[in-house]
Amino acid sequence: MPQSHRGLADIVRLMPWAGDRLDDWVRVLNDEKPAVQAAAPAQVIALPPSGAGRAVLPEPQQRPTSGRGAPLQAPHFVRRVAEPWISADELRAPVSSGQNAAPTVAYHAMQEGHAPLCYLVPVTQLWPAMRRQRATQKRGIDLHKWTELMARAQWPQHPPRQTQAKTWTHVVLVWDQSFHLIPFRRDFALFEKQFRQLGLAQRITVLQTHGAHSRLFLPPDADKVVVLSDLGAATAHPHRGARNWLQALQPALSRSVPVQAWVPSHASRISALLVAKLSVISWAEASGLRPLRIHQALPPAQPPVPPDMQDLKLRMACALACHPPVLRRLRWLCGQAQGHPEWEALLWADPDPALLASELVLQWQPAKAASLRELFSTLSAAQQTGVWQALHAQHSHQARSTLMVERLLVAAHAGSTLQQQQATKIQEAWDWLEGLRQDQARQQGLDNQGYAAALQAYLRDALPRLDKDLRLIAQQQDLWAALGHACDVRPQGVSDQVWLQVSQAHRQPKQDLPWAMVWDVAQDRSVFRPEPLIKQGHEDGAVLGFLSPNQPWTFARWASGQDAGASTPARQDDRLVLANAQGLHTLHIGKVQRQAWQERLGRDRCGLFCDVLIHSIAVRLRHIPPGTFLMGSPEGVGNSDEQPQHPVTLTQGFWMAETPCTQALWQAVMGHNPSHFKEGADAPRRPVESVSLNDVQAFLQKLQQLLPAGVQAALPTEAEWEYACRAGTQTAYWWGDEADPARFNVDSTGDKTWSANEGTTPVDRYPPNPWGLYDMHGNVWEWCSDGRRDYTPQAAVNPTGPEGPLPRVVRGGSWLDHAGHAGSASRGRWTDGGRFLIQGLRLVLRSSSPGPQGPVPPGPEGPA
Repeated sequence: MPQSHRGLADIVRLMPWAGDRLDDWVRVLNDEKPAVQAAAPAQVIALPPSGAGRAVLPEPQQRPTSGRGAPLQAPHFVRRVAEPWISADELRAPVSSGQNAAPTVAYHAMQEGHAPLCYLVPVTQLWPAMRRQRATQKRGIDLHKWTELMARAQWPQHPPRQTQAKTWTHVVLVWDQSFHLIPFRRDFALFEKQFRQLGLAQRITVLQTHGAHSRLFLPPDADKVVVLSDLGAATAHPHRGARNWLQALQPALSRSVPVQAWVPSHASRISALLVAKLSVISWAEASGLRPLRIHQALPPAQPPVPPDMQDLKLRMACALACHPPVLRRLRWLCGQAQGHPEWEALLWADPDPALLASELVLQWQPAKAASLRELFSTLSAAQQTGVWQALHAQHSHQARSTLMVERLLVAAHAGSTLQQQQATKIQEAWDWLEGLRQDQARQQGLDNQGYAAALQAYLRDALPRLDKDLRLIAQQQDLWAALGHACDVRPQGVSDQVWLQVSQAHRQPKQDLPWAMVWDVAQDRSVFRPEPLIKQGHEDGAVLGFLSPNQPWTFARWASGQDAGASTPARQDDRLVLANAQGLHTLHIGKVQRQAWQERLGRDRCGLFCDVLIHSIAVRLRHIPPGTFLMGSPEGVGNSDEQPQHPVTLTQGFWMAETPCTQALWQAVMGHNPSHFKEGADAPRRPVESVSLNDVQAFLQKLQQLLPAGVQAALPTEAEWEYACRAGTQTAYWWGDEADPARFNVDSTGDKTWSANEGTTPVDRYPPNPWGLYDMHGNVWEWCSDGRRDYTPQAAVNPTGPEGPLPRVVRGGSWLDHAGHAGSASRGRWTDGGRFLIQGLRLVLRSSSPGPQGPVPPGPEGPA
């Protein structure tokens, strides 16, 4: 790219707003294209090994003029001023509903009490099977049994003996807590409860495990082991899981301790390797609950046949929340799945990325669920009715919000038979949804603010899971469009005409903007259209009345200082007015050109930067644009003085040094180096430390004498420091919430002691944040210009702390502090005269002359 067109990078950043006016922006830049001289051979400047900062250059008057071309003069467009947000609440007209309006939608359950439990086998069938597992004790010869055998001409090899049931002394109950066995946890809990109530053992020890990853350590007096697990039967490789379990149970088998396993699986998936060594019971419907024999199990040389669970997956598509009891009821509806409880575990651990499983629920991704529901109509009327009854039997005892939506899902894809049979309940669900819209429309008038918040949360959760279902949405487009507009989600089944009408009905009356930003489908980009075109509800096949599905009715207007009605951008300054569901926002877009005090001006992936020469030391500064961010830590995170988290708007941009002040820069300005860690070849590139606030003020005064008029050297305010540190993020550190020793210099061990080989590190050793600032976390604490203020939940504009002889705020943590003190929101404060070997500073340059919009950063207009 030619050097004169470097400013086009700024145009790319404004493309979402420029639209079809992009050509005008390019034309503006080309009109101001500077004359580029022929480039002469570049001069190689040797850097001394002790140099600090980005580069050490000769004095400007010593620099040869013939070895370099003219300085680059291409303009850059940046945000110069950001006006505070006007929230949507301030723009919205008063609600006409009464202040004492009551909610119309009830969320309580349709039926009282708990949902019926769905166990693998009834308790009455489980009890006899468990009693049969009692221990037996042989006594004398059973003469009665011997007589019966002789009467049938049968002579036993050994005389039959009398047996007597007794309880086990110490039973070890091994409970498998693997993730794929979540559907059977209630069954395992029932088994343990009944085992204790029946008194089958004098003492019971429960061992919880997650699969057979290690050997089980049994008590020395254990005389029986009962295992509640699938033993690999509910996995893709049952024989491999069987071998792992046999190895884990080897301590019990080597001591001849009887081992009994209750496996929730059909016998055809249980490996014969287990049946040969253990007493295995197939815990399935109609299995008889008796120990298996070799011929009933899966032969070791035969792999299992993967089951076809398409019918079960199809029935799951209409379940908005498929909890384990719901999954079991749906499995019972599939003829081939009856007697195969392992299907539940196989489905819970299915590797299909469209199937999402958690500790509580199993569900499809919205797009996959919508495609499966299209096949729901292929089921017979009896099968569709079975799904309806299964969902109703379970969810009628829970919050009706789930059941009502599931009724509509089933009815939308079922045949006419079910719709006629359940017409009353289907209409009840539509009435409930209509009440939801009424509550949402008058939520400001509801006394119960918790209900209004829960209403918004429910819509934001439910709509994204339903907006892909075109058949459901098409039945009541205006209703779904109104609910979608409330949570900024446009359902795909809503036509453009309906969406425009609903959006216009909910539009704030005070947002009187002459231009509306719309999306041109044919050109696949955002364009401007006159607002009356959309106001009248005109629908063009290629133009939709929304910027994006999640932000309907986003308006934008360019207000030029030269011509308020111009359709092309101004050459000097533009005001970009945006309005969306959150409120109204105004940004001032300005043009930046290299000034005389800037050795270099450019832009990289981190943003706009400039280099300033201080006694031949090149100091790089980053332009921090104005904007709004959340200051502080969320509730429950960090210290109490970091809360409450609140929005802060910085209306003016500023230049901030990309590194803390180095020892070389301090030495060049002050003539001495107060740092403690000034030994070694890399010392000039380390941050200066052991400086008090009084020392810093003296440094700034001397530095000011080296700067041209109109440029002011200062310290950042606390709000400016956190805004620059976060760089658009909201986590504890700019890279995330977890401390990473590879990204900053802190005491990762938490030990406050230190040795001679510890201390500060060069200022650019660790990676910078997204705005190109190094060492915002760790290395040295950095002074701020204001005292510590108390946070409030209200929005703040350019906030500053108290001034005067008070402790000043320090930010960023240090090499001697633990990682918690280095967070973006962490705060400290020290007295003015304190000198510590963990205390440094970071330079900020501002414009000292106010402009038409107040003080502006050095660069867009240049210092006055």
